[in-house]
Amino acid sequence: MKPQPQMQARLVAALVAAVIAIAAAWTLPALADIYRWHDASGELHFGDNPPTGVDATRISPRSNSVDTGNPQASEKRLQKELRQQGRQQKKAREAAQKLQRRQQECRQLHQRLTALQNHPRILLHEKNGNTRRLTEEQRQARMQRLRKEISDNCSGS
Repeated sequence: MKPQPQMQARLVAALVAAVIAIAAAWTLPALADIYRWHDASGELHFGDNPPTGVDATRISPRSNSVDTGNPQASEKRLQKELRQQGRQQKKAREAAQKLQRRQQECRQLHQRLTALQNHPRILLHEKNGNTRRLTEEQRQARMQRLRKEISDNCSGS
């Protein structure tokens, strides 16, 4: 049994419509906006939907970004971009580490100040093995130095 010509035309039309729909769906992601952002640990991310609350930069997709005439130039450009991204990630990691060190130092300064405020009789152990007690004037002077150091270096802590 041969399919009727009318049925064949419908089948061909349905097949053509399906191919067009698949091709259109395949090219849609290429037209979507792409964003780049850094997460809290400084890692660089790319995607079409950045998390809320991050400073994301919209990147315009390049048309014909592949240079088929000179593959070495394309590879060099890609390597350059990757090196630049690596440097940016390294800077972000270093900044995050510096911030963590500073926060730790500020916590220690606050702990030392609290200890001096809560314990008026402070014993010091000297390098030669002797123990001596801080006078009230020395304790007050140390508290004043710590307050200044906290004020100068720990804004917002």
